[in-house]
Amino acid sequence: MGLVNAKIILKNPRERKLKALEVNAMADFGPVHLCIPEHIKIQLELE
Repeated sequence: MGLVNAKIILKNPRERKLKALEVNAMADFGPVHLCIPEHIKIQLELE
């Protein structure tokens, strides 16, 4: 397995007033789940 780095855009489709965030992400080949830090969850007002 190897690691991949990419810039991705995260947004909350339920809260259109919030700006999308562009973040650097690292993933292993074959990931099943997305994990985001607590501070991004708060910024995007995710549940």
